[in-house]
Amino acid sequence: MHRVVSRLGWQNWSLTARLMAGSGAALIISAAVLVYTSLHTEVDANRKMLEERLSDEVDFLLPTITEQAVIGDYANIERLLKVRVKREEINKFAWTDEQGNVVAAAADFTSKEAPDWFVRWVNLPSLERTHEINVGGVRYGKLSFQLTPLPAINALWSGLLDKLQIFILGVGIFFAVIIQILTGGLTPLYRLATGAQKFGQGDYSVRIPAEGAPEMLDSIKAFNSMADSIERLVTSLRESEARKRLLATIVEQSDQAIFTEDLDGVITSWNAGAEELFGYTQEEAIGKAYAMLVPSEEKENLRAGERIRSGQKLSCETHMVTSNGTIIDIEISAAPMFDDNGVHSGEITIARDITERKRTEEQLLQAKKAAEAASRAKSDFVANMSHEIRTPMNGILGFTELVLDSDLNLEQRDNLNAVKSSAESLLGVINDILDFSKIEAGRLDIESIPFSLRDGLAQTLKSLELRARQKGLKLTWDVASEIPDSIVGDPVRLRQVIVNLVGNAIKFTEKGEVSVLVEMESHGPSDARLLFWVRDTGIGIPREKQHLIFEAFSQADTSTTREYGGTGLGLTIASRLVGLMGGSIAVESEMDKGSAFRFTINVGVNQEEGRQACEPASPPAQPFQKHPTRPRAAMRILVAEDNPVNQKLAVRLLEKLGHHVHLVENGEAAVEAVRSQLFDAVLMDLQMPVMGGLAAVAAIREWEKDRGIHVPVIAMTAHAMQGDRERCLEGGMDGYVSKPIDINALVAALQSIVPSANDAAPPVAPAPAQPAMKPGVNLEILLDRLDNDRALLCDLIGVFMAECPKCIADMEAAVQAKSGEKIHRSAHKFKGSVGSLAAEQAAALALALESAGRSGDLVEAERVFAQLKEETDRLLPQLTEISESFARNAASA
Repeated sequence: MHRVVSRLGWQNWSLTARLMAGSGAALIISAAVLVYTSLHTEVDANRKMLEERLSDEVDFLLPTITEQAVIGDYANIERLLKVRVKREEINKFAWTDEQGNVVAAAADFTSKEAPDWFVRWVNLPSLERTHEINVGGVRYGKLSFQLTPLPAINALWSGLLDKLQIFILGVGIFFAVIIQILTGGLTPLYRLATGAQKFGQGDYSVRIPAEGAPEMLDSIKAFNSMADSIERLVTSLRESEARKRLLATIVEQSDQAIFTEDLDGVITSWNAGAEELFGYTQEEAIGKAYAMLVPSEEKENLRAGERIRSGQKLSCETHMVTSNGTIIDIEISAAPMFDDNGVHSGEITIARDITERKRTEEQLLQAKKAAEAASRAKSDFVANMSHEIRTPMNGILGFTELVLDSDLNLEQRDNLNAVKSSAESLLGVINDILDFSKIEAGRLDIESIPFSLRDGLAQTLKSLELRARQKGLKLTWDVASEIPDSIVGDPVRLRQVIVNLVGNAIKFTEKGEVSVLVEMESHGPSDARLLFWVRDTGIGIPREKQHLIFEAFSQADTSTTREYGGTGLGLTIASRLVGLMGGSIAVESEMDKGSAFRFTINVGVNQEEGRQACEPASPPAQPFQKHPTRPRAAMRILVAEDNPVNQKLAVRLLEKLGHHVHLVENGEAAVEAVRSQLFDAVLMDLQMPVMGGLAAVAAIREWEKDRGIHVPVIAMTAHAMQGDRERCLEGGMDGYVSKPIDINALVAALQSIVPSANDAAPPVAPAPAQPAMKPGVNLEILLDRLDNDRALLCDLIGVFMAECPKCIADMEAAVQAKSGEKIHRSAHKFKGSVGSLAAEQAAALALALESAGRSGDLVEAERVFAQLKEETDRLLPQLTEISESFARNAASA
């Protein structure tokens, strides 16, 4: 059977062909069995039927024929036979008498319709029978019967044909139904097969329509679901592969070195950037240990495999070595790698050459240091200039105050007032330069304290009203009623802006008026924005110059023959101060008609003011400027100052105020004095030999800790830069006074630490006449600084003559020791002394020596010191002559 199936190529048949062939074969076999069984039954039935027919004919004809035979009615017999022979299956009847006469009747010939094989298969025989007619023992003859099976065979054949037709029709219907069913059932299957084939060829968008029998629908749905999952997976894989390809392309084309290592620190991939950076090809690098990139001195601490296996990320700057042994600066970023199953498989490293960046950073660092050094040098220069300028200014203003408090005639008082006015103007210029320097350095702070706007504005403008009246100008001011009187801001800086703007308006206005108006621009619950107008009827500012006037050192008229003076810093400082107070400044001007400056500032609003309006009057808030009273109660005051001139001035001022003064020259002596004596206050210079002021205060505060006492200390220095006051207060000082010392500032500082002190009037000392003498030193300037106090001048000369040899010896020793610091310190001290005596050439040489010591230029220091020594040798006789001359004049008087 198997061989038959193989020969038929059954395995190559389609499902439809197999189903049709199998069903047809089963149907044909079944039909053949059924037909065979049916025919076999029918054949048996026909054989039996023929035998019964024959018996029936015999039973019917035999009596009749016998009767007719007895009477000898042959005609009737013949008729009867002919009638009976017409019946089916009857082939022939014959009557033969005893004489041999035959009366026969034969049926019409029946043709054979069935094929011979069928006749043979049916095997129905012809039936013949002969009966003797014997009546009463007399023989009358014999009757022969013959039946043919052809009608039965034809009937069987016809029935078979009918059955075959019905079978064929049934088979056709069966196959039609089967085909229909298969067509309806297999079409989705064909679609499924076709879809699966396309899907297998890579068309992952194939989906089968959900049609067909329920069993097929389940299969189709399962296929479509599988296709969706596979398509998503394939899409994800494609995207992943695309990303991997893109990443691989990026990695390969990247100019950065990118490589990977396994868990043992062995390099597994190496891109072109790594080849270029380290000089190893892929063949040379892959399979080698990561350690080959690490300098030998760092390999002991490498532990690359251990770190990689830990899965830690790494980002740092380090050093690596190239193939030629060059060590380069590298910035690396390393991260763990994981395989498709999420298992830690190694590390990916990105390395960037930062050698050039490091070089640039180093250059920038050096540039930054140089800039910071330049900035410090600038600050130091400004501070030193402040110190050097304010030190003689201290003498000028201080001794002028002392002389003005004495008995003077009208001419002397006018002259001294002119001196004081000129000194204050010079101090104003110095302050402008210092303020500008502070603002440029970002070291100027804006205070936020309560003050009275109306009182402060009135006080400020009243101080300017005299200048306006002297020029015949009218000065008016007004504050809008909605503006609260008590505001929070910086009264000092606001006064500085107003004084600058109004002062300029008066200076540049020849007739008419100057007005100040304050309006409320906007306000909130706790703050407000004020708008200030300063208008004048002066000369005006050209339109093309208006944008320049707020720039540093710029003026509308820069010609050398200009009528009005000034540094060109006033409006610049005003503009910067307004900006620091949160506002802006602008100008509107027309030539020969006047100018209108407007500026805004942000201020706080005193929340209590509205409530206080309904309560009894209280003292007004602090105005812009407050003049202190002078303390009456005598105090024991320690002065620590190394400069002889400043020593004399401080002692004279304090004694003039009625205080007892103890003088020391350095911080160490000040500490010892505080430990051994009781003082009400200490005036401490910051820059002194042996021990500076800040170090001395720190030692005093440390000594006070276990004793439960506190000695007030006021800083007294010519340094006036932003941060000096804060540095002093942070260092333990209680107050701060800048040089040149203003008597009111000194009194205010003393009052701040001894608030119970009362007002007093200082004693008066007579002023001697000035000798008519012109030595090599600038005697006129020297006497002006000392308020024409010849006795004080003689004292100062005596102090200088005593100190000069030691100063010269200290400078000479410092030069010979080639110590820049000692040269700087000793020259600085000597410079203050000769500068106080108006020995300008000696002071200039001392300044040059100080600068050489600071910069470490020892060759220049040696050269300048030789010149300074020669100048000092010329100076000493001149000072001796001045001192002796004053002494002779005093004796003769």
